[in-house]
Amino acid sequence: MISKTATQLLSQQIAENLVSLNARISQVIATRSPKSQHCQLVAVSKTKPVEDLLAAYEGGQRHFGENYVDEFVDKVPKLPSEIDWHFIGHIQSNKVKKLLSVAAITAERPKPLSLLIETVDSQKLAEKLNKEWDKVPGLPSDITLPVLVQVLSSDEDTKYGCDPSQVPELVSYILKECPRLQFRGLMAMGKIGDIEGFRSVYQLKQKVIEELKVDEASFILSMGTSADFEEAIVEGANEVRVGTVLFGARNYPQKGGAGEAAAK
Repeated sequence: MISKTATQLLSQQIAENLVSLNARISQVIATRSPKSQHCQLVAVSKTKPVEDLLAAYEGGQRHFGENYVDEFVDKVPKLPSEIDWHFIGHIQSNKVKKLLSVAAITAERPKPLSLLIETVDSQKLAEKLNKEWDKVPGLPSDITLPVLVQVLSSDEDTKYGCDPSQVPELVSYILKECPRLQFRGLMAMGKIGDIEGFRSVYQLKQKVIEELKVDEASFILSMGTSADFEEAIVEGANEVRVGTVLFGARNYPQKGGAGEAAAK
């Protein structure tokens, strides 16, 4: 068991890492990024205990990203309702109902659940999310579920995402056929440090905005992880998913599961 002193030291380290990380983001925006005027940090907390998330929360962090459905559903009720949650792992169809059950579990809390699904990569998944969100008990009909379309920005068979050529069609499907979903932007998944991949997804963002008349001011472009978030901001990211730099290295208790790594 970790001693109280060791826990306090870890919490202090996380708080210091958060200050340093936010400073690095601000520096890149101020000096190197003509495409991004702001950038939201999503603290990727997969496999990390609730105590680590609370340490970051107490340091001012409000946006957290989880990759695994079971872990996500377990953590949400234990943490403050002010947190804005991002689900950034691959979603199997048979896990959608459980994933969205947190909206009912937290319905009586002071602040309604804030959840952004970042990994919609097919019409089938969009349809399933739309259908199950409509079934969440006690959820008002005017409350939509924000989603990002996940783009496979590099040629890697081991990662999930929609082929870039099919993205406009998927976005159009969400806008026209999924009334309970709210399209908010794109999430890039590709090789670490793939600058050309970042650039291609930024261009894809512009294409979606122009062809489908999507609001540019509220468009989220999620790119970059611990190893390349600064480069991603330079290339237009206004959201980065960072875990290791903030929380330290992870220990994975099991292989597989309901979510694939979308950040480090």
